[in-house]
Amino acid sequence: MGVFNSKFLDQEKTSWVKSHELEYEPQLANEFRKLVSNFKDGCDLYLCYENKTNFGYPYEHWFVTDGIWIIEFGSGDILNILVVVHAIKRRGYIIADTFKMNNDIRNRMLQVSGASNYSLALRNCEHVARYIQSGVWVSFQMAKDTGPLFKIFKNHLSSHSKLVNTFPKELEPMKYTRKEIYKEYKSHLEFTRTKNILTEADNDSYNVVFIGPTGCGKSTLINHLFNLTVVNAAASAESVTRKVEFIEGTTIMRNTERHGFKRGLNIIDTLGFCDSLFTAEEVLSMIKSSLELNLAKIDKVLIVCSGRIENHHAEAIKQFMQWLQYDKNKKRFCFIYNKSDMLTEGEKVTCLLKMCEMLGADTTDDAVIWMEGGQKRVFKQNLNLGFPPMAEFKQIETDMNKLTHAALADDKRHPRIHLEKSLCSIL
Repeated sequence: MGVFNSKFLDQEKTSWVKSHELEYEPQLANEFRKLVSNFKDGCDLYLCYENKTNFGYPYEHWFVTDGIWIIEFGSGDILNILVVVHAIKRRGYIIADTFKMNNDIRNRMLQVSGASNYSLALRNCEHVARYIQSGVWVSFQMAKDTGPLFKIFKNHLSSHSKLVNTFPKELEPMKYTRKEIYKEYKSHLEFTRTKNILTEADNDSYNVVFIGPTGCGKSTLINHLFNLTVVNAAASAESVTRKVEFIEGTTIMRNTERHGFKRGLNIIDTLGFCDSLFTAEEVLSMIKSSLELNLAKIDKVLIVCSGRIENHHAEAIKQFMQWLQYDKNKKRFCFIYNKSDMLTEGEKVTCLLKMCEMLGADTTDDAVIWMEGGQKRVFKQNLNLGFPPMAEFKQIETDMNKLTHAALADDKRHPRIHLEKSLCSIL
């Protein structure tokens, strides 16, 4: 096994020193792209894998098929890899999921056809198969601490670990125009940039994590915090946020030690739970991997729900709360029942209470900050909010202030949430 281990790692390390991008064989890529037309619109597609072994190590080889045609990153041979399209019969594979062919999936097939620069850690067959299905570049075999491939490479990745489960250069989502939402309002947050990864230096920033089910409006809340469209937001049955996104900025902080000082911050927008493409456990795994690789400290967790809260939503959120040790970090959590603008005051109270009860949240929690002149102010940690589309600023001004205080109230009497490796075994 020692000889195999050396060959295996040497081959893999060679792929890490290359740029994190897909390389193409132009002539072959054109031939494979022509074959993509064999996947017909509306046909059933299957996300599949086979159990394989290379250099003595077990792993899963993933691909997408309609039952006849197959698109895959190689055929399980890690030394000779291209994203190929073919109709060679395959037996004995396991179907992990079923989905329908559409234009978006076809475009993603065309994007990866003929690609090379294979890497088990950074650009493997599962990455490609799941990207075709969902538009997300993720391999659960490389999930931090739990993925079988991650366990093999974790002591060797070093600085390359920050690239795990991040898009190759060619597939990074396109930037879109940022627009101010309300011209008459100046946000307490100033946008700097979006980024794909966090570094250890970000532990000195004020870090806020948004978590909640698909469609609850996390991205809309983040945009209103900045008073700027910094992330994509839309009403959808599938999560608009297709990866964990990090929005960097600055703010003027107030806390129990000092007030009116400028500090860097990161707002972290996570994938929605209970997305039709990923299970709650898979989403949690992706979120944990993104945060734990470099970030060690979180200042505020905003848990967002809206509409009817299903039991599986509540169970997924409670797993996240357990991971972050809610019982000892209560003052660092805020619970928001969102999209409540169409509810009566009585309905708002009832829905917020129901949310807190289902999640086991303490309804008596509040936060303290100090205003100019040393005045102490107390803010509730359980809120109803609503930001209807096209609303005038005066309609949402109160909720805008409540959201800002919920995110930025930093009570220094209570320690920051520390992410520790010992907390990674919950799922």
